[in-house]
Amino acid sequence: MSKVLVVIPARSGSSRFPGKALADLAGQPLVVRVAQRAARMNTATEVLVATDDERIATAVTAAGFAAEITGEHATGSDRVGEVLARHDCDIVINLQGDEPLIDPADCDRLVAALSADTSLQIATCAHPFSGPEQWRDPGVVKVLVDRAGRAVYFSRAAVPGTFPGRPDAREHGWQVALRHVGIYGFRRAALERF
Repeated sequence: MSKVLVVIPARSGSSRFPGKALADLAGQPLVVRVAQRAARMNTATEVLVATDDERIATAVTAAGFAAEITGEHATGSDRVGEVLARHDCDIVINLQGDEPLIDPADCDRLVAALSADTSLQIATCAHPFSGPEQWRDPGVVKVLVDRAGRAVYFSRAAVPGTFPGRPDAREHGWQVALRHVGIYGFRRAALERF
């Protein structure tokens, strides 16, 4: 059985939503709601929040979860990588701190996919759009995958060229591209290489 470390990166600065990690969501900070969901995973060996902000760490520990202070990083994956160096695990899950409605079963399926196929080094989740509104929304990350389900292109913009040669591709791309979910699974060595 693989040791699975779930790390929720949560930084203090957010350009689109300042203070997002500590925003109240039904009486708890957003990042705590994400940790609560992660704690419901069947495959998680350990769950912790990685942050550059003492206020976030205090809120997380007050709610009964582990938190580690990290340095400044360009990406959440860099922050998770710093924490990884201090923990023993085979698989690390980078669960974005703004995914309070993530289904723990989806996180477990991601771990199962990595456990079942040793050729997979990195995996993520995505699902079809329900309509064109989210596809056009720059706040929603889109992913275009190949026939094997491998990610080819990520974008906040409506994914261009989704149907080459199709004149109405700009209006129907939402039927081809997928909505990315803020979770990444890494084999330890893959994240260390990153």
